[in-house]
Amino acid sequence: MQFTADWCLPCQEMKEQTFSDEGVVRASEGIDLLSVDITAINDFVDRVMKSFKVQSAPTTIFFDSSGKEVTRRAGFIGVADFIRLLRQTGEGTPAKTGI
Repeated sequence: MQFTADWCLPCQEMKEQTFSDEGVVRASEGIDLLSVDITAINDFVDRVMKSFKVQSAPTTIFFDSSGKEVTRRAGFIGVADFIRLLRQTGEGTPAKTGI
């Protein structure tokens, strides 16, 4: 799940570079990629951000197949790191992120 906003430069860079990459597209086959648009904060967006403990965009949260959070990253994620995180999440191995 990615929290993104129109005003967020790293979010736009991820959209253009990471999510459009063929390797990311292949690695994410069979995985639901959800996006939460926090461009305009309202009561609903604020509640969603608080429930997931998100403070900024971009924040990307990786869940395993049972819905348990495995890891999260704040900031830009490049192609190689995103693919690695997808694979580690799919294998049930927590990714080491330094967060």
